[in-house]
Amino acid sequence: MITREDLQNNALFLSCWYERSRPVQMICFGILILSILLLSFLNASMQEDSVVKVMEVLFHTLVWVQALVLLVQGTLFASHMGSRERTSEVLDFHRNSPQSVDSKVLGLVFGSTWFEWGIFAAFFVLELPFTILPSVDLFQVLLYNLSILMTGIFFHTSAAAIGLLSTQKKRGSSLIGILLLLWFGAPAFFYVLSASSSNLFVHLFGATAFHYIYPKSDISLSFNGWIFTLDLPLIVMQAIVQAPLFWLMVRGIKRIYQLPNSPAWSKPEVLAFCGFIFLLTTGFFVADYAHIDQILAKDDYRFYPRDVEGFLKHGFGFYAFLYVAIGILISFFSVPSYFKRSKYAVLAKKGLIKERTMFDDGATGLVTSLSYVLMGGLFLLPYIMTINCTALHGTVSFLILSSYVLAFAGFLEYYRLGRFRGNKIFFVTSLLVWWVVIPWTANILLHNRWSEHIYAAAISPFFGTHYAASMFLGDKTVEPIALMVSCFTAVFMWVLAWQENMAVEKNSAAR
Repeated sequence: MITREDLQNNALFLSCWYERSRPVQMICFGILILSILLLSFLNASMQEDSVVKVMEVLFHTLVWVQALVLLVQGTLFASHMGSRERTSEVLDFHRNSPQSVDSKVLGLVFGSTWFEWGIFAAFFVLELPFTILPSVDLFQVLLYNLSILMTGIFFHTSAAAIGLLSTQKKRGSSLIGILLLLWFGAPAFFYVLSASSSNLFVHLFGATAFHYIYPKSDISLSFNGWIFTLDLPLIVMQAIVQAPLFWLMVRGIKRIYQLPNSPAWSKPEVLAFCGFIFLLTTGFFVADYAHIDQILAKDDYRFYPRDVEGFLKHGFGFYAFLYVAIGILISFFSVPSYFKRSKYAVLAKKGLIKERTMFDDGATGLVTSLSYVLMGGLFLLPYIMTINCTALHGTVSFLILSSYVLAFAGFLEYYRLGRFRGNKIFFVTSLLVWWVVIPWTANILLHNRWSEHIYAAAISPFFGTHYAASMFLGDKTVEPIALMVSCFTAVFMWVLAWQENMAVEKNSAAR
C-alpha cells in the first residue's frame, strides 16, 4: 500500500508536484474550469423551465467537464512532464535516485496529474447528490466514474511513456499540440467510433463511460461487449482492452529508467503488443459477423455499406491497413541502432554474452519481422474462412502485404547501420522516391491506367495494399509480376541490410 511517507520521499513525485503546484497556474486553471462549467450550464439551462430539468443539465455538465479535465488536461500535463524529463536532462538524476522503479513510475504519472485527479474526486462527490433525480441512477454514476478512472490511468501512463521518448532539446508549444489534436485527432477519433471496427476504439478511448450516462441514446445503444463468441459487460470489455496496453506502457517507462541506451520496449514486448492488437481486431470482426443481422438491421451511424459484402470488405480492408501500418511502426523498435548492434557484436565476439538470442536489443531485426509476419498470417485465417477466399488469392495477397513490412524493416536496418545513418534527409528522400516518385512516374508513363498495370505500383505500400486487399476479396486478378516486384524489393532491402551487418561484425572483430 502507498503511504504518505512514500510520496514525500519520492524525488520524481515531488519534482512534478512542485511544478504543478504553482499558485498562479492553479488559480488560472481553476478559473478556466469554473468558466467552462458556468458557461455550459447557463447555455444549456436557459431553455429548460423546470427545476428537475435544470438539475439534470447541471449533472450532465459536471460529468462532461469532469471527463475533459481528467482525460484531456491531465493527459497533456502527463505528456509535458514526461517530455520534460527528457528535454531538461534530469532523467539521469531521477534514474539514480534510491527509489524503486515502481515508485518512479508512480511519481511521474500521479505527480504530473495530481491536480486533475483532485478535480475528478471533487466532481465525483458533487455528482452523488444528483442520484435522487429520476433519470440518474447511483449504480450508473459509479460505473461511469470507474470507467473514466480506468481511462484516465491508461491515458496518463501512455502520455508519460510517449513523452519520455522525446528526443528534441526544446519543448514544443502546448498551443500547437492542442491545435494539432483538434484539427487532426478529433476527426479521426469520431471516424473510428463510427466505423465497423468501432468496438476496439470505443473501449480503447473510454467512450464506454458515456453509455452509463446516456444509456438510451442511439450511439450508446450501438456499444456492446461482443468479442469472438462472448458477450461481456462493457466495463469488463474496457478492462480487457486497456489493461494489457497499460501494462505495456508501464513496462516502457520502467525500461527507460532501467536501460537508458535500449529501446523503450523489448522485441518480445513489441510482438506481444502486435499479437494483442490482432487478437482484438479479429475478435471484434468475428463477433460482428456473428451478429451481422442485428448490426445491419439497426439504423445507426456506421459508414460501411449496409450489406454483408460491404461489411466484409470494410473489415478485411481495415485489417490489411493495420497489418502493414503496425509492421512499419514496430520496425522502429525491433531494428537495432548502430551502437546496440556494435556492442552486441563485440560482446558476442569476446564471449561475454552467455546466451546469444535473436531477440536481443542488438540482434538483427529480421527474426522479429519474420515472427510478426507469421503472427499476421495466423490471424488472417478467420478472415479467409469468413470471406471464403481462395487459397491462391489469400496466399498472394498475404505475401504482397508481408513484403512491404519486411522491405521497410530491411531498409531501416540498412539505414541505421550504414554510412548514412546520421542523415535523416537520406532516409526521408529514399522513402519518397521508393513509395511515391517511382510508382507515380510509372503511372504517368502508362497514361494513368492503374488497374491494367498494377505491377507498376506494386513497389509502394500506398498503392499495393489496396490491390492486395481487393485481390483477397476477389475483386482483382492475381498479377504474378506484382508479387515478384514486391518480393524482390523486400529481398533487395535485406541484402543491403545483411551487408551492413557483416560490416559491423567485421569491425567488431578488429577491436
